[in-house]
Amino acid sequence: MKVLVTGANGLLASNIVFELIQRKVAVRGMVRKTSNLFSLKDIEFEKFYGDITDIHDIERAVKGCDIIIHAAADTSQYHRSLEDYLPVNVHATENIMQVAVKNNVKRVVYVSSANTFGHGSIENPGTENLPPRFPFTRSYYAISKQLAQHAVLKYAGHSGTEVIVVNPAFMIGPRDAKPSSGKLVLLGYKRKIIPVPPGGKNFVHVANVAMAVCNAIDKGKNGECYLLAGENMSYYEFFKIIEQVTGKKKIFVKIPSQAFIVTGYIGSFFAKMGFNNPFNKINTKIMCIKNFYSARKALAELDMPHTPVSMAVKDCLKWFKKNGYVN
Repeated sequence: MKVLVTGANGLLASNIVFELIQRKVAVRGMVRKTSNLFSLKDIEFEKFYGDITDIHDIERAVKGCDIIIHAAADTSQYHRSLEDYLPVNVHATENIMQVAVKNNVKRVVYVSSANTFGHGSIENPGTENLPPRFPFTRSYYAISKQLAQHAVLKYAGHSGTEVIVVNPAFMIGPRDAKPSSGKLVLLGYKRKIIPVPPGGKNFVHVANVAMAVCNAIDKGKNGECYLLAGENMSYYEFFKIIEQVTGKKKIFVKIPSQAFIVTGYIGSFFAKMGFNNPFNKINTKIMCIKNFYSARKALAELDMPHTPVSMAVKDCLKWFKKNGYVN
């Protein structure tokens, strides 16, 4: 069996490649020629250099593969319209499915987002049965993943290629070369005074997600979606974990929701003026809500392991220290 992993140098994808190699599975990783491959530097696998938005590159990458794990995505926080996300997140995904069916690929595991489903509370966390909720219904990134998810699921039961969708929550762990979510860990590690958003989210060890994704190759059910979640906690609780793990005493400054929302509107104004910044009126509203999910289905059907968030933080910092991101 040979597995194609798209966007192989990303946080999750690099952990998927590592997990597959540990399982003695042949892997072809698709990356751009200009990609930073630091997250993969200690893994031996077949590299395929190509552009995920070029269907001819996709056709060459898929040739000879039995399984596709489509993890490539545009996660930029700087795009100003839905159209900016469509080439990678939607059109490339549609092309992946067309090429998969044409080449009789047995199964496609599509990596979507937890935010394509409705979030909930601590008592009643979000599940795969809930439709997306505001503010994610206004997030261009979340909308693009929702569109791609619908496009992928249309093939389930209507082609020779089976489709499984996995929906990871906020992943923390090693191989975050960019860094992406690891920026939050670095913030908590490096700063003495930490501004704390009022909301919270579901944090999950990226290695657990990678294992569940690999398990989906054999255990996932055609046409089903699986939330790959970990622990629901506030940002304050998350930063307290970093304080405990590092033993470095921090000063926490809790920022009220109104201040975050005002910051978002200011950020959106400057974005329209041509000044890119990660703060906009939707992103800051997201940081003000409790964005909680349940992994019950994945735990039962994909044998997804559960590791405490404290271990995810430890493993993340260990990798950062080993590779010179922090002293």
